[in-house]
Amino acid sequence: MKKILENIRPWNDLYFKNCYYSALFPMVEFLGGTAAPVILNDLYYFRESKDDDGLVRLENDEIYPNYDVCLNEMGITVMNGRSCDIVADIRRAIDAGSPAMVFIDCFFERMRTDAYNLNHWTHILPVYGYDDEAGELYFFEHQYQTGFTYGLFTMPYAEMENCYNGYIEKSKHGGFSTYYLNRPLENVREYERGAIEKFVEAANKKRKKIDEGVELLRSYADGFDKTLARAYQEGDLKNKLYGFNDRTKLSKSVQRYRLVKYFGVGRAAELAERLAEHWNLVKLLAHKMMSGESGVYAELHVKKLREIPELESEYNEAFYKTINQFKAGAVS
Repeated sequence: MKKILENIRPWNDLYFKNCYYSALFPMVEFLGGTAAPVILNDLYYFRESKDDDGLVRLENDEIYPNYDVCLNEMGITVMNGRSCDIVADIRRAIDAGSPAMVFIDCFFERMRTDAYNLNHWTHILPVYGYDDEAGELYFFEHQYQTGFTYGLFTMPYAEMENCYNGYIEKSKHGGFSTYYLNRPLENVREYERGAIEKFVEAANKKRKKIDEGVELLRSYADGFDKTLARAYQEGDLKNKLYGFNDRTKLSKSVQRYRLVKYFGVGRAAELAERLAEHWNLVKLLAHKMMSGESGVYAELHVKKLREIPELESEYNEAFYKTINQFKAGAVS
C-alpha cells in the first residue's frame, strides 16, 4: 500500500528558532491553519547579562507560554506520545490524514553526512507519506547542519526505526506527535488578525523595556573594547559572544519577515533588513578576530557594533509607527 498526503510543502520562508518549527509549520498549514500566533509570539529586547562578563543578552517575552494553546484555539489538536512501532504509527497517522512529527538521532540518518555515524544530534522530521512496496517513508529535511532549506526525501523503514529508537534511548520525551483537526477550521484569517492584534497590544505594553534595552546596547557597544580584550583570553566568553551575535542576527530576520508578512513592506522592514545585515557582519568579524586574524577586523568590528544602537533606535520608532497604524486601521 502507498499513501502520500498531498498539498503539504516544506516551510522555507525563513529559519525560525530551530527544527521543531520547520516541522510544525508544514503541519499547521496543511491542516488549513496559520503560523501567525507562533511567529508573532516573541517580543525581543536587550538586557544585562546575568554573569559578570560585560555582555548583554537578547531576551524574548512570550505572548503565549504554550504553543499547543495557540493550536487548540485554532482547532488543531496535538497528540504526543512514545511509539513502540514507529513505522506502524506513522502509517496509521497518515492513513487518518495527519502528517507525523518524529524526533530522531541524526547519528543514524544516512543523508546527514555531517552527523551520520559521527554526532548524536537530536532532530525532528515531518513525515507525510509511506510506500510499503518500496519500504520507504516520505519526509522533509535539510541536508546539513547549517543549511536550512528543506527538500523532499525518502527514508527506508529500517533507517527510521534506527533513528527514532536511537532518540528514545537517551530521552524521556516520547518523540512522536500527530496533528488533527478537532473542529472544522473557520475564519482562519480572522484568527490570524486576532494574533496580530494581540502582538500589537503586547508590543505596546513592552515599549519601555524595549527602548531601555537599546540604551543598554549603546553602553555595551561604547565599552566593547574591554569586553573584547577579555574575550581573547576566555574561551567561554568567546562562545557567549558568538551565541549572542548569532541569535540577534536571526531575531532581526524574524522581525523583518513578520513585518513584511503581516504589516506590509515599509521603513520598519527595511531597517530590520539593514540590522540583520549589520549583525551578520558583526558575527563574521567576531569569528575573524577570534580565529587569530585580529588587527583591522577588531577595529571594523567595534566600528560596526557602535553603529547598531542608532539603527536599533530608528527601527523601534518605525516599528511602533507601523504596528500602531495597523491598530488604528483595525479600530476604524
